[in-house]
Amino acid sequence: EEGFIRKDVVTNTYLSHKFSQTNSLDINFDYLAYGNHTYQDITNATYDGSMQPLGAALILHSKQPTLIDVYSVKADHAYTFKRGLKVESGIKSSWVATDNNAQFKDGLWLTDTTRSNHFFYKENINAAYITADQSFKTKWEIRVGLRAEQTNAEGIQYVHSISFTRHYLSLFPTAYITYKADSNNQFELNYGRRIERPAYQR
Repeated sequence: EEGFIRKDVVTNTYLSHKFSQTNSLDINFDYLAYGNHTYQDITNATYDGSMQPLGAALILHSKQPTLIDVYSVKADHAYTFKRGLKVESGIKSSWVATDNNAQFKDGLWLTDTTRSNHFFYKENINAAYITADQSFKTKWEIRVGLRAEQTNAEGIQYVHSISFTRHYLSLFPTAYITYKADSNNQFELNYGRRIERPAYQR
């Protein structure tokens, strides 16, 4: 037997203000909550060629709730100077808490400690960035940027009393040089260091 319950909540508050045609500010507040509750009753039996059972059947009752809370706030500012230089900058902070509790019980409803586990993970990321973009009448465009991320992470595995804490700073520079030969041809040279984080929920 199997059961699955999913409850998701997504909220957003957004503020955008234009000081002028060349000066703007955007602010976002987000909250996301994911809740998955999986229930399973499993019976696993093994038989020989004569269909005689090889040992007792394995009976498992499982309950595996996953709870994820995500909070984030960010602010982005853009300003264009008179000669066409556009500078964008911003800051962002996010807080994530993930609670995974895999509970398994045997046929007598006693906890199976060899399969059960409970893991809690917290993560805080603080980031700041700045980019500058300049176009020239000679068909050239140059864009450079830098993003800094400070990560604070903490994980706890309750069943085996194992925990870890990590704090680190990462820098992500980018650079683009573009040449527009004509309306049909464009050449670009770029460099960038990026990071791809796993999705909170799939």
